[in-house]
Amino acid sequence: MRVQIHLRAEKLTNLAHGKWRGKRSSPYCKVVSVSQQSNNENTAVVIGQTEVCHGNTSPQFSRSLILEHDEEEAWTHLRITIRDCRRITSEKKGQQYSRGGKNDDDYDGLSQRVA
Repeated sequence: MRVQIHLRAEKLTNLAHGKWRGKRSSPYCKVVSVSQQSNNENTAVVIGQTEVCHGNTSPQFSRSLILEHDEEEAWTHLRITIRDCRRITSEKKGQQYSRGGKNDDDYDGLSQRVA
């Protein structure tokens, strides 16, 4: 069975605040299907990602994603990650500044696994 996913987010933290004067974050979503193999190892398949919504902390993504759901399985486990496409690098030191997420461009606490 094919399932179509539409994504939106509300009141995201502005990760660009203080980094670029007057700028707002430009988020996008990445969706990964996670399944467990018989040897108890997880495999991840990237379903897709949405477009970048520039300067928007409450985006409604227009690109929908389609995934195949096995009707014999009770659940399709998804990992939905919201990221900011802006990255900050220091030209003087050549280092990236961390913004508190697992990756430099993750929203803190918004990487979720949906069952």
